[in-house]
Amino acid sequence: MSDLPMYNWCPGAQPHYITDAATADVLIARYLEHHVGHVGFDLEWKPSFVRGARENPVALVQIATKTEVFLFQLSAMFAVPSSLKNFLENSSIIKVGVGIQNDAKKLYQDHRLSVRSCVDLSMFARSVDNASWKGPFKNPIGLARLVSTYLGFELSKGSITRSNWEARPLSLAQIRYAANDAHAGYAVYSHLRALDLERATPVKQSYYSFDAIRGRLYCIPTPNPEEAPSSHDDLWGLSTTYLTEWFPRNPEYDPGPPPPPKTPKTPEEQADSPKDASTEPPNSPKQDKGNHKRTHARRRPSRSAPPQV
Repeated sequence: MSDLPMYNWCPGAQPHYITDAATADVLIARYLEHHVGHVGFDLEWKPSFVRGARENPVALVQIATKTEVFLFQLSAMFAVPSSLKNFLENSSIIKVGVGIQNDAKKLYQDHRLSVRSCVDLSMFARSVDNASWKGPFKNPIGLARLVSTYLGFELSKGSITRSNWEARPLSLAQIRYAANDAHAGYAVYSHLRALDLERATPVKQSYYSFDAIRGRLYCIPTPNPEEAPSSHDDLWGLSTTYLTEWFPRNPEYDPGPPPPPKTPKTPEEQADSPKDASTEPPNSPKQDKGNHKRTHARRRPSRSAPPQV
């Protein structure tokens, strides 16, 4: 168990839990339409417990500012609110989260929503704070670890992550978890942004930021008054020719020295170590016995999963 206090986005406050498009339009116009800066961004969907089954569609979109959290339960709406679509496509508002590339792709696959100005916090942390996260650049850093490292709190996880996010209404535990996840992303980015500003040379945005357009990731274009599209629709229409595909990489990232080579074992150590089964001859009785067991295991009929309630 961790000795850190639990993360609570705003003690005593309640997030906006939205289940209809009309309420979404009102709240987005009041709080988000003219928001300046960044927002925490996350998604939830109902898990599937059937092996090989297709994933369920995104049920919940979470958006967090410094003082407000919005939970849009798309599974309860007849259609995606146009105000939410316009907000996600607004390039002036940065949407931050961990693993946001996959979330953005799934959101388009399920609801045909594109998301502009995305930041993956895992890659941003590796680029800004290289000393703390030595290792392969593509290895993800979970949100809970980022929260404990930079904010000094424990982010609650557990079985609630695999709960039914299409339930109506969501439970208080689900609402609390979803709000904390989105707001924690907002808070971590705020901290990392402050660290980035302290650097002699800020990290290039192209290393961790991208546009997710029609389910594909593109580099954010540099504004050029002479070449910029004349309208919002023009940009989407030129996405395959005007934009460059984006990949998670940082040419300047230093993964640190490789691990030292293993010291070869002495004859005495080799004699004392247990014999490796892989060195047995292919047709030895030991391996035949194991193969025999595995053959029978494959023939054993699988039990059907219990019905989900």
